[in-house]
Amino acid sequence: MRIARTSVAVVLSLACSLNSYASDFYALAAPLGGEARLAFMDVVVDPRFLEPVDVLFTVFAQDGTPLAEFTVPTDANGFASSRSASGAARNLFRLTGGAPVLVRARVPNGAGTYIPLPA
Repeated sequence: MRIARTSVAVVLSLACSLNSYASDFYALAAPLGGEARLAFMDVVVDPRFLEPVDVLFTVFAQDGTPLAEFTVPTDANGFASSRSASGAARNLFRLTGGAPVLVRARVPNGAGTYIPLPA
């Protein structure tokens, strides 16, 4: 049996801040041992918002310097992923050269996140 070697990334949700224009969500990804292979951030907004929403992703280096900014529209289910971006942005570790990465996802205020509660 052959097992493919993979790198593990830890993703930590850091904060959510609200203002009159947008909701910001943050994630931190860092490689754990070995080479960093893949990092991306997924966002789900309330699908009852009825229209696709552009999610603005901003990628920061370890020192806080912005490295990239791009948008990804939500699908009919309210889902958007940085993995759907084009070019190097599809893998956030490519933007940082494998170093830890801080990502902010900004959704328009009113789109809100949807968290279903257990019945």
